[in-house]
Amino acid sequence: MQKKWKIILGAAVVLIIGGIAVALAVQGINVDAHEVTRDDIAVTFTEDGTVTAREEMPVYSSYPSHIEEVKVEDGELVEEGDTLVVLEEQIGDILDVLGDFDPELELEAPRDGKVVKLNAVEGGAAGPEIPLFKVFDPGEYEVETMVPVRDVHDIEKGMPVELTKERRGEDRVFPGEVTGIASRAEEGVSPLGLDEKLVKVTVEPDLPGDVKLAPGYGLEVEFIIEEQSNELVIPRAAIYTYNDEDYVFVVEDNRAREQRVTTGLESNREVVITEGLSEGNKVILDPDQEGLDDGTRVDPRVLE
Repeated sequence: MQKKWKIILGAAVVLIIGGIAVALAVQGINVDAHEVTRDDIAVTFTEDGTVTAREEMPVYSSYPSHIEEVKVEDGELVEEGDTLVVLEEQIGDILDVLGDFDPELELEAPRDGKVVKLNAVEGGAAGPEIPLFKVFDPGEYEVETMVPVRDVHDIEKGMPVELTKERRGEDRVFPGEVTGIASRAEEGVSPLGLDEKLVKVTVEPDLPGDVKLAPGYGLEVEFIIEEQSNELVIPRAAIYTYNDEDYVFVVEDNRAREQRVTTGLESNREVVITEGLSEGNKVILDPDQEGLDDGTRVDPRVLE
Protein backbone atom coordinates (compact mmCIF):
# COMPACT_ATOMS: atom_id res chain seq x y z
CA MET A 1 0.00 0.00 0.00
CA GLN A 2 2.84 2.38 0.91
CA LYS A 3 4.50 1.80 -2.46
CA LYS A 4 1.21 2.58 -4.19
CA TRP A 5 0.93 5.92 -2.38
CA LYS A 6 4.48 6.80 -3.38
CA ILE A 7 3.62 6.13 -7.02
CA ILE A 8 0.47 8.27 -6.79
CA LEU A 9 2.36 11.07 -5.04
CA GLY A 10 5.13 10.96 -7.65
CA ALA A 11 2.61 11.13 -10.45
CA ALA A 12 0.93 14.10 -8.81
CA VAL A 13 4.25 15.96 -8.56
CA VAL A 14 4.96 15.28 -12.21
CA LEU A 15 1.53 16.58 -13.15
CA ILE A 16 2.02 19.75 -11.07
CA ILE A 17 5.44 20.44 -12.57
CA GLY A 18 4.09 19.77 -16.02
CA GLY A 19 1.17 22.10 -15.40
CA ILE A 20 3.49 24.88 -14.27
CA ALA A 21 5.66 24.38 -17.34
CA VAL A 22 2.61 24.50 -19.62
CA ALA A 23 1.34 27.64 -17.85
CA LEU A 24 4.71 29.33 -18.24
CA ALA A 25 4.87 28.33 -21.88
CA VAL A 26 1.43 29.84 -22.48
CA GLN A 27 1.99 32.95 -20.36
CA GLY A 28 5.57 33.62 -21.42
CA ILE A 29 8.46 35.13 -19.47
CA ASN A 30 7.99 38.49 -17.79
CA VAL A 31 9.79 41.32 -19.59
CA ASP A 32 9.92 45.09 -19.23
CA ALA A 33 9.10 46.94 -22.43
CA HIS A 34 9.07 50.48 -23.81
CA GLU A 35 6.49 51.86 -26.24
CA VAL A 36 8.13 53.70 -29.13
CA THR A 37 7.04 57.35 -29.30
CA ARG A 38 8.20 60.57 -30.89
CA ASP A 39 10.17 62.82 -28.60
CA ASP A 40 12.95 65.40 -28.41
CA ILE A 41 16.55 64.34 -27.79
CA ALA A 42 19.66 66.27 -26.86
CA VAL A 43 23.36 65.39 -26.70
CA THR A 44 24.79 66.96 -23.55
CA PHE A 45 27.61 66.76 -21.04
CA THR A 46 27.82 68.21 -17.55
CA GLU A 47 30.62 69.86 -15.57
CA ASP A 48 30.81 71.40 -12.11
CA GLY A 49 30.75 75.21 -12.03
CA THR A 50 31.49 77.88 -9.45
CA VAL A 51 29.70 81.22 -9.07
CA THR A 52 31.97 84.27 -9.26
CA ALA A 53 31.41 88.01 -9.22
CA ARG A 54 31.45 89.46 -12.73
CA GLU A 55 33.71 92.32 -11.65
CA GLU A 56 35.46 92.69 -8.29
CA MET A 57 37.05 96.12 -7.75
CA PRO A 58 40.05 95.96 -5.38
CA VAL A 59 40.67 98.68 -2.83
CA TYR A 60 44.18 99.30 -1.45
CA SER A 61 46.37 102.08 -0.10
CA SER A 62 48.55 103.93 -2.61
CA TYR A 63 51.42 104.11 -0.09
CA PRO A 64 52.71 101.96 2.80
CA SER A 65 50.81 102.66 5.97
CA HIS A 66 49.07 101.12 8.95
CA ILE A 67 45.35 100.71 9.44
CA GLU A 68 43.82 102.77 12.21
CA GLU A 69 40.17 101.73 11.80
CA VAL A 70 38.15 99.27 9.72
CA LYS A 71 34.61 100.56 9.31
CA VAL A 72 33.04 97.63 7.39
CA GLU A 73 32.60 93.88 7.74
CA ASP A 74 32.97 91.13 5.16
CA GLY A 75 29.70 90.80 3.23
CA GLU A 76 28.42 94.28 4.11
CA LEU A 77 26.58 96.34 1.50
CA VAL A 78 28.10 99.77 0.85
CA GLU A 79 27.49 102.78 -1.36
CA GLU A 80 30.01 104.53 -3.58
CA GLY A 81 32.01 107.02 -1.49
CA ASP A 82 31.43 105.33 1.88
CA THR A 83 34.54 105.35 4.08
CA LEU A 84 35.70 101.78 4.54
CA VAL A 85 39.16 102.07 6.11
CA VAL A 86 40.97 104.88 7.97
CA LEU A 87 44.78 104.92 7.76
CA GLU A 88 47.16 106.21 10.42
CA GLU A 89 47.63 109.96 10.14
CA GLN A 90 51.26 109.86 11.34
CA ILE A 91 52.64 108.09 8.28
CA GLY A 92 50.68 110.39 6.02
CA ASP A 93 52.21 113.43 7.72
CA ILE A 94 55.73 112.04 7.23
CA LEU A 95 55.13 111.48 3.53
CA ASP A 96 53.66 114.97 3.18
CA VAL A 97 56.78 116.53 4.67
CA LEU A 98 59.06 114.66 2.26
CA GLY A 99 57.49 116.27 -0.77
CA ASP A 100 54.47 117.74 -2.46
CA PHE A 101 52.23 114.84 -1.45
CA ASP A 102 48.63 114.79 -0.34
CA PRO A 103 48.22 111.48 1.51
CA GLU A 104 44.93 109.66 1.27
CA LEU A 105 43.90 108.81 4.83
CA GLU A 106 40.46 107.36 4.10
CA LEU A 107 39.82 104.56 1.65
CA GLU A 108 36.37 104.78 0.10
CA ALA A 109 34.07 102.39 -1.73
CA PRO A 110 34.71 102.70 -5.49
CA ARG A 111 31.12 101.67 -6.32
CA ASP A 112 27.85 100.49 -4.82
CA GLY A 113 28.10 96.84 -3.90
CA LYS A 114 29.12 94.23 -1.36
CA VAL A 115 32.46 94.02 0.46
CA VAL A 116 34.23 90.66 0.04
CA LYS A 117 37.66 89.16 0.66
CA LEU A 118 38.27 91.56 3.56
CA ASN A 119 41.96 91.45 4.50
CA ALA A 120 42.08 94.71 6.47
CA VAL A 121 42.59 94.46 10.24
CA GLU A 122 43.07 97.35 12.64
CA GLY A 123 46.77 97.82 13.35
CA GLY A 124 47.69 95.81 10.27
CA ALA A 125 49.71 96.91 7.26
CA ALA A 126 48.35 98.56 4.14
CA GLY A 127 50.09 99.23 0.85
CA PRO A 128 49.78 99.25 -2.94
CA GLU A 129 50.68 95.58 -3.31
CA ILE A 130 47.93 94.02 -1.17
CA PRO A 131 44.19 94.73 -1.72
CA LEU A 132 42.50 95.32 1.62
CA PHE A 133 39.15 94.15 0.24
CA LYS A 134 37.12 94.00 -2.93
CA VAL A 135 33.70 95.42 -3.83
CA PHE A 136 31.34 93.81 -6.32
CA ASP A 137 27.76 94.24 -7.49
CA PRO A 138 25.79 91.37 -5.85
CA GLY A 139 23.41 91.31 -8.81
CA GLU A 140 26.08 90.58 -11.41
CA TYR A 141 27.37 87.01 -11.42
CA GLU A 142 29.19 84.66 -13.72
CA VAL A 143 29.69 80.92 -13.55
CA GLU A 144 33.13 79.48 -14.25
CA THR A 145 33.66 75.84 -15.16
CA MET A 146 36.67 73.83 -16.30
CA VAL A 147 36.06 71.76 -19.44
CA PRO A 148 38.39 69.00 -20.75
CA VAL A 149 40.17 69.88 -23.97
CA ARG A 150 38.46 66.95 -25.72
CA ASP A 151 35.06 68.60 -25.15
CA VAL A 152 35.84 72.30 -25.48
CA HIS A 153 35.84 72.12 -29.29
CA ASP A 154 32.07 71.50 -29.15
CA ILE A 155 31.52 74.77 -27.25
CA GLU A 156 31.17 78.25 -28.70
CA LYS A 157 30.19 81.68 -27.46
CA GLY A 158 26.44 82.20 -27.37
CA MET A 159 25.73 78.49 -26.81
CA PRO A 160 22.82 77.89 -24.41
CA VAL A 161 23.42 75.86 -21.25
CA GLU A 162 21.28 74.62 -18.37
CA LEU A 163 22.36 75.45 -14.83
CA THR A 164 21.25 73.40 -11.83
CA LYS A 165 21.34 74.60 -8.23
CA GLU A 166 20.81 71.95 -5.61
CA ARG A 167 17.99 72.74 -3.21
CA ARG A 168 16.32 70.84 -0.44
CA GLY A 169 13.35 69.00 -1.86
CA GLU A 170 13.80 69.82 -5.56
CA ASP A 171 16.72 71.18 -7.58
CA ARG A 172 16.26 74.46 -9.45
CA VAL A 173 17.10 74.45 -13.17
CA PHE A 174 17.51 77.69 -15.14
CA PRO A 175 19.20 78.77 -18.40
CA GLY A 176 22.51 80.41 -19.11
CA GLU A 177 24.73 81.33 -22.04
CA VAL A 178 28.43 80.81 -22.78
CA THR A 179 30.14 84.21 -22.76
CA GLY A 180 33.83 83.31 -22.71
CA ILE A 181 36.27 80.52 -23.56
CA ALA A 182 39.86 80.77 -22.33
CA SER A 183 42.54 80.87 -25.02
CA ARG A 184 44.77 78.35 -23.25
CA ALA A 185 44.45 75.15 -21.24
CA GLU A 186 45.50 74.59 -17.65
CA GLU A 187 46.70 71.54 -15.78
CA GLY A 188 43.87 69.92 -13.86
CA VAL A 189 42.56 66.71 -12.36
CA SER A 190 39.59 64.72 -13.68
CA PRO A 191 36.82 63.39 -11.38
CA LEU A 192 38.65 60.04 -11.60
CA GLY A 193 41.83 61.62 -10.22
CA LEU A 194 43.70 61.63 -13.54
CA ASP A 195 45.82 64.54 -14.78
CA GLU A 196 44.29 66.26 -17.80
CA LYS A 197 44.20 69.57 -19.66
CA LEU A 198 41.26 71.82 -18.81
CA VAL A 199 39.95 75.04 -20.36
CA LYS A 200 38.03 77.66 -18.36
CA VAL A 201 34.59 78.44 -19.78
CA THR A 202 32.54 81.38 -18.50
CA VAL A 203 28.74 81.33 -18.44
CA GLU A 204 26.27 84.16 -17.81
CA PRO A 205 23.26 82.88 -15.84
CA ASP A 206 19.71 84.02 -16.62
CA LEU A 207 18.85 84.17 -12.96
CA PRO A 208 15.21 83.66 -11.87
CA GLY A 209 13.93 85.87 -9.09
CA ASP A 210 13.58 82.98 -6.63
CA VAL A 211 17.21 81.81 -6.97
CA LYS A 212 19.85 83.44 -4.79
CA LEU A 213 23.54 83.12 -5.61
CA ALA A 214 26.79 84.27 -4.04
CA PRO A 215 30.47 83.88 -4.98
CA GLY A 216 31.68 80.38 -4.26
CA TYR A 217 28.32 78.66 -4.72
CA GLY A 218 28.44 75.45 -6.75
CA LEU A 219 26.25 74.77 -9.80
CA GLU A 220 26.05 72.05 -12.40
CA VAL A 221 26.59 73.29 -15.96
CA GLU A 222 25.01 71.19 -18.72
CA PHE A 223 26.28 71.96 -22.22
CA ILE A 224 23.78 71.20 -24.99
CA ILE A 225 25.82 70.05 -28.00
CA GLU A 226 23.05 68.99 -30.39
CA GLU A 227 19.26 68.74 -30.31
CA GLN A 228 16.63 67.08 -32.51
CA SER A 229 12.84 67.24 -32.21
CA ASN A 230 9.97 64.86 -32.97
CA GLU A 231 12.13 61.78 -33.52
CA LEU A 232 11.48 58.10 -32.80
CA VAL A 233 13.44 57.67 -29.57
CA ILE A 234 14.10 54.54 -27.50
CA PRO A 235 16.39 53.77 -24.54
CA ARG A 236 19.90 52.77 -25.55
CA ALA A 237 19.65 49.73 -23.26
CA ALA A 238 17.13 48.13 -25.64
CA ILE A 239 19.69 47.83 -28.46
CA TYR A 240 22.14 44.98 -28.91
CA THR A 241 24.74 44.47 -31.64
CA TYR A 242 25.33 41.34 -33.71
CA ASN A 243 27.73 41.11 -36.66
CA ASP A 244 28.19 44.91 -36.53
CA GLU A 245 24.46 45.52 -36.94
CA ASP A 246 22.02 46.88 -34.36
CA TYR A 247 18.93 44.94 -33.26
CA VAL A 248 16.06 45.16 -30.78
CA PHE A 249 13.44 42.68 -29.63
CA VAL A 250 9.95 43.83 -30.61
CA VAL A 251 6.86 42.36 -28.92
CA GLU A 252 4.47 40.91 -31.54
CA ASP A 253 1.49 38.78 -30.48
CA ASN A 254 3.15 38.22 -27.09
CA ARG A 255 6.32 36.91 -28.67
CA ALA A 256 9.77 38.46 -28.92
CA ARG A 257 10.75 39.17 -32.51
CA GLU A 258 14.25 40.15 -33.53
CA GLN A 259 14.27 43.42 -35.51
CA ARG A 260 17.24 45.10 -37.17
CA VAL A 261 17.32 48.89 -36.74
CA THR A 262 19.29 51.88 -37.99
CA THR A 263 20.24 54.42 -35.37
CA GLY A 264 20.79 58.18 -35.50
CA LEU A 265 21.64 60.75 -32.85
CA GLU A 266 22.59 59.25 -29.47
CA SER A 267 22.56 60.79 -26.00
CA ASN A 268 23.80 59.20 -22.81
CA ARG A 269 20.53 57.29 -22.32
CA GLU A 270 18.54 57.47 -25.55
CA VAL A 271 18.98 56.93 -29.26
CA VAL A 272 17.07 57.97 -32.38
CA ILE A 273 15.80 55.15 -34.62
CA THR A 274 15.76 56.15 -38.29
CA GLU A 275 14.75 52.75 -39.75
CA GLY A 276 13.24 49.53 -38.44
CA LEU A 277 10.61 50.71 -35.95
CA SER A 278 7.31 52.55 -36.01
CA GLU A 279 5.51 54.64 -33.45
CA GLY A 280 3.60 52.36 -31.08
CA ASN A 281 6.00 49.39 -31.35
CA LYS A 282 6.97 47.85 -28.02
CA VAL A 283 10.67 47.08 -27.56
CA ILE A 284 12.06 44.88 -24.77
CA LEU A 285 14.37 46.86 -22.49
CA ASP A 286 16.76 44.02 -21.57
CA PRO A 287 17.72 42.04 -24.67
CA ASP A 288 20.17 39.97 -22.59
CA GLN A 289 17.46 38.68 -20.25
CA GLU A 290 17.81 34.95 -19.54
CA GLY A 291 15.59 32.79 -21.70
CA LEU A 292 14.89 35.54 -24.23
CA ASP A 293 15.32 34.68 -27.89
CA ASP A 294 13.64 35.25 -31.23
CA GLY A 295 10.15 33.72 -30.97
CA THR A 296 10.11 33.43 -27.17
CA ARG A 297 6.63 33.92 -25.68
CA VAL A 298 6.68 36.95 -23.40
CA ASP A 299 4.41 38.74 -20.97
CA PRO A 300 5.40 42.41 -21.37
CA ARG A 301 5.06 45.12 -18.75
CA VAL A 302 5.19 48.50 -20.50
CA LEU A 303 7.10 51.07 -18.43
CA GLU A 304 6.51 54.82 -18.67
